[in-house]
Amino acid sequence: MNINTKYSFQSLGGKSFKDIPAEEFNNTIIKGSCFYQESTPDADIFPVGMTDVEFQHCNLDNVLIPAGNTIGAGCCARQILVQNDNEDWILRKVDDKYIPEEPMRKHEFVELGISISPDDIPRDKLATSRIQLYKDSLKGG
Repeated sequence: MNINTKYSFQSLGGKSFKDIPAEEFNNTIIKGSCFYQESTPDADIFPVGMTDVEFQHCNLDNVLIPAGNTIGAGCCARQILVQNDNEDWILRKVDDKYIPEEPMRKHEFVELGISISPDDIPRDKLATSRIQLYKDSLKGG
């Protein structure tokens, strides 16, 4: 398979390719590109009929990869969504529904002593991230 030079090594986040002919993708390797979709888990962005595409070292977060294609080495393909604590959380699918599993900035939560339990996400939307609120409280602000 050849490297798809049109779609490799590109910043393509937030874009849809539904109106592009599948043939522009089929039977190629896409390397080192970002297809991240910010606020839509499992975003359906690729054309119908896209097949035999291998993604390598790509950011595929929140992107639905159609059957018949491969998420290869070095890719990230998580489902992520901002929760009421104004933090990005990695999601897991349970009964066709996504629920928060752990914060993206888990190491900071742990370092600051903030709970990483999804049960402790506030019911009401915070105006500022929980991490920032904690840091501000340390400064007295």
